[in-house]
Amino acid sequence: MTADDFVKNILSKDLKVAHLVMGEDFRFGYHRQGDYEYLKSRKNEFKYELWKIPEVIDGESPISSTRIRALLSDGKIEEVNRLLGFPYYVEGTIVHGAHLGRTIDMPTINIMPEENKLLPPFGVYMTKVLIEGKWYDGVTNIGRKPTVGDDNARGVETYLLHASENLYGKKARVDVLHFKRPEQKFHSIEELKEQMAQDVKQAEVYHKCHYSLSKELQEAEKQRIC
Repeated sequence: MTADDFVKNILSKDLKVAHLVMGEDFRFGYHRQGDYEYLKSRKNEFKYELWKIPEVIDGESPISSTRIRALLSDGKIEEVNRLLGFPYYVEGTIVHGAHLGRTIDMPTINIMPEENKLLPPFGVYMTKVLIEGKWYDGVTNIGRKPTVGDDNARGVETYLLHASENLYGKKARVDVLHFKRPEQKFHSIEELKEQMAQDVKQAEVYHKCHYSLSKELQEAEKQRIC
């Protein structure tokens, strides 16, 4: 579709747009013919107001979806969250998994991300989880759980610290905060259980140090815990 057809048929006729806000590098239409100057030249004819938003520069580069996706693929989750201005998250309905966590006394919640959802590198992450207005501290495995099978679908499996509710069928949002270790295949379920116990201990410390310490705590106590 040409830029002219898009403005005439989509923006004006179908959407009846009165106000347009665009980034300064925005292009549209066949061969990227449409840009700010083109839209500016047609605004009186189609009676819309037009605003151009300049790029936001961080360091020597603009903040862009391309830059953030590359950082996410590299596993630089803190940098991703800083540029986004909020935590990268995965959300969905809590579904039944293989119930392996329950058999080793570490029940987890499972979310199956959409097929086109861009995930960080498979591994274990410190997370915060929002379920029906309530926040939980968590430690999350993103990946395919290779210890229990070689053809598992991608999943987001989270152990919630200090939670015992039945949460199946509820909507959850998992905010990914910090990379801990890559996903790995263990030789036995017992070895997996031992590693999960270590992950949970480290998650306890992480969440206490980053979110739970009160201002009144003495510096020596902070150093001892964190």
